[in-house]
Amino acid sequence: MKKTVFIIAALMTAMCAMAKEKFYVYMNDGTTDEYTVADCDSISFTKPKAPTRPECQTALDADDNWIKIGEQYWLKVNTKCIEYDTESEAYVAGITTISTSSSRVNTPYYTDPTTVSTGKPDYMSEEQWGNLGMLYNWAAAVGLADGTPQETPFTGNRQGICPNGSHVPSVEEWNTLRDYLGGKSVAGKKMKTSTGWQLGTGEGDNGFAALPAGCAKGSNVQDVGGFTYYWSSDAKDSDTAYYRYLLYYNETLSDANFNKGSAYSVRCLRD
Repeated sequence: MKKTVFIIAALMTAMCAMAKEKFYVYMNDGTTDEYTVADCDSISFTKPKAPTRPECQTALDADDNWIKIGEQYWLKVNTKCIEYDTESEAYVAGITTISTSSSRVNTPYYTDPTTVSTGKPDYMSEEQWGNLGMLYNWAAAVGLADGTPQETPFTGNRQGICPNGSHVPSVEEWNTLRDYLGGKSVAGKKMKTSTGWQLGTGEGDNGFAALPAGCAKGSNVQDVGGFTYYWSSDAKDSDTAYYRYLLYYNETLSDANFNKGSAYSVRCLRD
């Protein structure tokens, strides 16, 4: 019985060498497939559909969206995606989107801080208000399946909600940033924007541009304009995880651990 051979463009160099009654397909992996012409009704070239990238992450591919601080490359803004990118652990496991405003610790959810009922703080510009990003509970930030606990630090980078090629920073990576900026007591001032905070205490000169996005528990957003909290990828135990935070009234980059059900910002670090 004759057959039709479909040659996938993404898996070959598009070179078919005809030799008498045979032709050969040279694959990208270095192998060669051989076919007999007489056994084929037709030969068709098709291009496979590219994986769907979440629209909100595509713009983050550009180099000018990243800032080099020391030897690290940080995303200039808090991520605001509500879909996992195509190489993330969650996407591979079949989870693509995140729900909103759950109160369960291990149920991934996000909250939009710009919907805070108190409205926009007067000291924050329109551009800053739009760059707050989303707030994620820890399960959503690190890309855990619904209801899955995580009691120990991950091995290697954890992409989570970050775009392909980047990940949620670990405690050690946050410490690297802190130390490069002069230590815990002064790093906060160097990270914060010079405007947008209640007291405008930031220098905003290194490109990190931390904004006071606040935090949330479910849909209840608070502290917008005064505080910002960033998740790390490291869990302390089944209920709590480590994070970093900045306050409007001091210059410190502080560290703590808290309930995973709280929603904080995510600032991605390039792999």
